[in-house]
Amino acid sequence: MTTLNLGFIGLGIMGAPMAGHLRAAAHALYVHTRNKIPDALRDVGAISCVGAAEVAQQADMMLTMVPDTPDVQRERWVLPCRKRQVRRSS
Repeated sequence: MTTLNLGFIGLGIMGAPMAGHLRAAAHALYVHTRNKIPDALRDVGAISCVGAAEVAQQADMMLTMVPDTPDVQRERWVLPCRKRQVRRSS
């Protein structure tokens, strides 16, 4: 299996479990969230970043799980991922 450097923004009710599954699959996980990063993710090696731009600099692929349109608009322009590929879904 290929391991990736994954970026994940938004570690709330839905995002934290999703990020945990990605980390359990042995991917490197760079994370940012508005609140405290869950201890369960820190304990398994998720790497905390100071902002979305730092996450994007480390990531081969970005995932976001944010609650509302203003949150998406605030984060979406900082995505200079190392492999620039943006896929949107609604």
